Amino acid sequence: MILDQLLAGISTSKEEMVLRASVSILTSLVAANKSAIEDIKKKGLQLSDLASALKRDVHEAAILFYLTNPSPAEIKSLEILPILAGVMCNSNIYKGRSESLPTPLTASLMIIEVLVTAFDHCTNIMHLAEISSPKVLHGLSRKWAEFQHEAELPASSRPMTLSYVAPRWV
Repeated sequence: MILDQLLAGISTSKEEMVLRASVSILTSLVAANKSAIEDIKKKGLQLSDLASALKRDVHEAAILFYLTNPSPAEIKSLEILPILAGVMCNSNIYKGRSESLPTPLTASLMIIEVLVTAFDHCTNIMHLAEISSPKVLHGLSRKWAEFQHEAELPASSRPMTLSYVAPRWV
């Protein structure tokens, strides 16, 4: 029953906080028990709902998306490559999250890897071109610089980061 409500929160909620909370709770369940992803899929987790969550800037949805182990054709059909590139460029550094799960940035990279290697040469090149735009490359270089700066700081002086992306109140 609770799982059904969480899945409904992902698939039907118009409220960003409900969507974020549902994705976060499901991700936490999977972190505690990796086999839970199979039960969640059987209960009705839809890739299209996770793609919609990604489009609404719920970066943590990339983790669930990756863990569902979708086929390359399923990933391609959802046309989320630009969204995944955005997650890579804009995702916060996730500290305090279970080390048994990838971060949204890592999950996005692994999904993109499928898109640039699983198809024929022309399709793979097309996908590579899509993520090689100046905007994406600039975002990735900025993210790399942040990562390097974070790694250089002593642990006691590093800023505390949240394990989720806080909602934007713009």
